[in-house]
Amino acid sequence: MKLHILLSILFGIAVCCYDFFVRVHINTPEVDEKDIASFTYKKQNRDASNIERFLEENFPVLVTEEKQIKAEEKAKRDKANSTKQVKKKTIIKVPPAFIKVAGIMSKNDKTFVVLVLMQNNQQKKIYTLQVGDTFPDGKVIDITALSTTIDVKGQRYELPIFKDKNVKVEG
Repeated sequence: MKLHILLSILFGIAVCCYDFFVRVHINTPEVDEKDIASFTYKKQNRDASNIERFLEENFPVLVTEEKQIKAEEKAKRDKANSTKQVKKKTIIKVPPAFIKVAGIMSKNDKTFVVLVLMQNNQQKKIYTLQVGDTFPDGKVIDITALSTTIDVKGQRYELPIFKDKNVKVEG
């Protein structure tokens, strides 16, 4: 057994030595030697315009696809920004008296708002909701650290967490 291992190791060493000798020390006549003096190196400035020109010349399909994707993303961002501006204009600061925000909590990267609603028979109901969840006559539109935006019968209201305007949250 030891003899087989020793022979295998010696055979491996012999193959490696032969390979090294063939690659490094033997010049093959098929290899053309080039005169290094005939080679001229032209240094190019590698700025963004050269790279963009190179891509446009060699990969025109990819460049047009990338431009289309960027244009679509920009259109989506512009549309989202315009809808946010419209939403901000329609928010009413004075909330209805029957809805109060008890607090905002976060669990597993999900944000919840705790709403207290007064029913007709002076009963309080507590709802724990996420953005998009509904409650009687309304829906949660947005939850931030200091307020919640809700939609009640087509009107949007911003419910602050703190009634005291001097309370500031940092961090």
